[in-house]
Amino acid sequence: MITESEGSVEESTERAKLFAKIARVMARVRSLEKDGENTYDHYPYVSANSVALHIGRAMAEEKLVAIPCVIGRDTHETASQAGKTQLHTVVRLLITLADGETGETFTTEWEGEAIDRSDKSIAKAITSALKYFLVKLFIVGAGEDADADNPEAGAAPKTLAPAVSPQVQAALDLAKTVYGEGEYDAKLRVLCD
Repeated sequence: MITESEGSVEESTERAKLFAKIARVMARVRSLEKDGENTYDHYPYVSANSVALHIGRAMAEEKLVAIPCVIGRDTHETASQAGKTQLHTVVRLLITLADGETGETFTTEWEGEAIDRSDKSIAKAITSALKYFLVKLFIVGAGEDADADNPEAGAAPKTLAPAVSPQVQAALDLAKTVYGEGEYDAKLRVLCD
């Protein structure tokens, strides 16, 4: 569920500014290295700490905040492969992305899930939900090592234009409609500088 505000041209302009800030965070944080290691299942992953550090810093520079609120939780016992009791938790969050300069907000629901053998499954599920919300919102990739069998392994990475999400494109299209074709470019430069 996405909560959209409807209203005046001024409100639409504030929404466009919020989406422009999201786009700037996307441009700053393109990839995060896998800095964690799951010792049980033996795989590397991007840690929640890394997401908070890198994406959080870029959000703070743009004066963006994410405010999570738990609106639902389901916890039940399950058995591990070894037959031990574990707690499996799914949380539903209402996350509000707020612009600290304009006060504009964007709110959506997001879920997180975790299994733990003690009392940490709820906290882990909340952490997972917020981590993956930020990674998906800002379309952040996980750093991958070059494939040794790949002939381009050592070649310089190709430069790609930053991706623009459908929400950001809709905000940009709305700004073009509000300002008209002639004034749009000047306003966009102000928003993105």
